Amino acid sequence: MISFIKKYYLDPYIHLSICTAALTGFSFYALSISTLLPYVGFVGVGTFLLYNYHRVFRFSINEWKKWLISRSAILPIILTILSIYLLSQQTLKVYLPLSLALLGCLLYFVPILERRTKTFRELTWIKIFLIGFVFSIITIVIPAMSASYSWVEILLMGLARMLFISVLALAFDIGDMLSDEETNTTTLPNKMGIKYAKWVGTFLIFITSMIEIYLANAFVIEFPALMIMMITYFLSWIILLKSSSERSKYFYLFVVDGLVGLPFLLSFI
Repeated sequence: MISFIKKYYLDPYIHLSICTAALTGFSFYALSISTLLPYVGFVGVGTFLLYNYHRVFRFSINEWKKWLISRSAILPIILTILSIYLLSQQTLKVYLPLSLALLGCLLYFVPILERRTKTFRELTWIKIFLIGFVFSIITIVIPAMSASYSWVEILLMGLARMLFISVLALAFDIGDMLSDEETNTTTLPNKMGIKYAKWVGTFLIFITSMIEIYLANAFVIEFPALMIMMITYFLSWIILLKSSSERSKYFYLFVVDGLVGLPFLLSFI
């Protein structure tokens, strides 16, 4: 049973996709606005597609032709059509921030630096924040844009979400230290050390918490949502401190990714 869950639920990033959609749904709750279910569905499907099929961004034209007529292309083509349909249900104003998120994904996966041999994921200080940037746009900035919030408020909400996701990405980097060293991939933990990386993560959690408290005091987010996020941040900090390269990758795929969806679960308590 456990091996089945690992192979068919965690490895294909279904868990992460559900948790990302759940965090997006929680954002609508935190802002006391009606949930746009088609958009939440789009986020879940889009996350699944990007994490499982990002390699197609690097295909040549001939590789594209061969892949499109193969059996492995059937599922992503169906899901792409579904995601386009779900996206078509949204207002035009979501397309600009969504384009920025897509650009962030391309910069992360497609090599454009140093004669197209490096991607932004290989840049020590940029990687975790680029991940946080993309997640913040799709899970909080776009939902907030459906209400009458000022750009300052939206930017603050986006910054808090970006830093939160960056901390989780930092935990993943700690877990991937050994494999990153084998592939000569430079990340913050293997360049500066685990202890330093955890101090950086602690600082980011503190800044994120201060922003959330400010937003609650300004009546931008509801007080129950603030409490939920404080619990989530505290648990994220604990998990960060407990992170090490000796833990199984499934600890990160289940527990760390699970923290993304935790606010949604806590909203039912």
